[in-house]
Amino acid sequence: MHLQKMPGGDRRAVDALVSKIELEMLSDNASLVLCRYSDEPFNTDEVIAPHWSRIPAHLPSLATFAAILSFIAGAAILPLRRAAA
Repeated sequence: MHLQKMPGGDRRAVDALVSKIELEMLSDNASLVLCRYSDEPFNTDEVIAPHWSRIPAHLPSLATFAAILSFIAGAAILPLRRAAA
């Protein structure tokens, strides 16, 4: 992809390489897998961080955080109940 965007005169070698790669990917069904999992671009040099603002809309994550908070609250209340008894 980088070669396709580079300035230069003769593009035949680049186009031939891209075509060869595309044909090999099609023969191995790799292009379908690549399209299926490439919903957002990525850079291997980029630090990946979670999307914290999306947690309220993602029910499994929301349930996990609710369970953790419930456990912490229960662990904090348990010593108080034992002291009162």
